[in-house]
This record gives sequence, structure tokens and C-alpha cells, in this order.
Amino acid sequence: MAFDNTDPIQLQALQDEQALDPIGMGYAAVDGQTNKTLDLFNNSAKNVGGETTGEDFTPDLALDVIDPDEVTVGAKFSDGQANWLNYLMSAANSVADFKAFEAKFRALFADYTPSSNTLDALDAKTRAISRAEVLFGVDTVITKADWFAARDYQ
Repeated sequence: MAFDNTDPIQLQALQDEQALDPIGMGYAAVDGQTNKTLDLFNNSAKNVGGETTGEDFTPDLALDVIDPDEVTVGAKFSDGQANWLNYLMSAANSVADFKAFEAKFRALFADYTPSSNTLDALDAKTRAISRAEVLFGVDTVITKADWFAARDYQ
């Protein structure tokens, strides 16, 4: 599903997203700045919701993207990384939905060493999506024409 700037329902939904800012994207701070507003809609790194597409985040996926050789030879995780991995593994049987853990994993392992490709490996299995994609479907990009149509929709 892509954004249709002739569909009144989608126009209203985009207009409401910007006006109401239901998840705190920060639209008010860029009000009147079209390019910055479009960046908030379309840049997956700016999506404060942290949604992804692809494989669901699970403890197995978390371990799968950490180089097993580094783990077996005693790679030195920070205390925060090690404690969090232990918590994730212990929670594996009691938590049904691990989606909320993905943002924490990404934050903790952004600077993971000795392997710098942990998040690249995770991105190969999952991909962060933009707010536009959350609202209107994967691969949706809001254009200037789309935004102007929604902004001016009565």
C-alpha cells in the first residue's frame, strides 16, 4: 500500500499525524519547514516508534547477529551489554513479544566491539521503517506533493 494523495482518508490521516503527533515525533519543532517535516515522515532513523519489518526480534535473532566466534573466545562485552543479554535470555520463556527489546539491543550494540557489523547483520534480517511506512505500508515515501495535498486538505 502506497500513499495516495487523492484519497481523502489518507490525506486526513497524514494531516492528523502531523497535527496530533501521537507518538512524539516532534513535528511542531519543524512546523512550516517542508523538508524537515518530510525527513521526519520518511527517515527510519527519526522514527521514535522503533518499528521494523522483516524477521521478528527474538533472543535467538539477537544471538544470531552477534559473531559466535567472538562469544566463544570470550569477547568482552561491556557490563551493560552482558547484563542485558543475560536478562534477554532469562526472559525468553516469559515474554511473548520481544519487539520492545529491539530498540534497546540496537542502542546497546551500536558500538559493540570487536565486531562492528552487529547492527548490519541485524539490518539484514530486519529493517527499521519510517513513520510513513508505519502509517501507509512498507516502502511508502511521502513526497512534497503528497505533503502539500495533505497539509492543504480541508
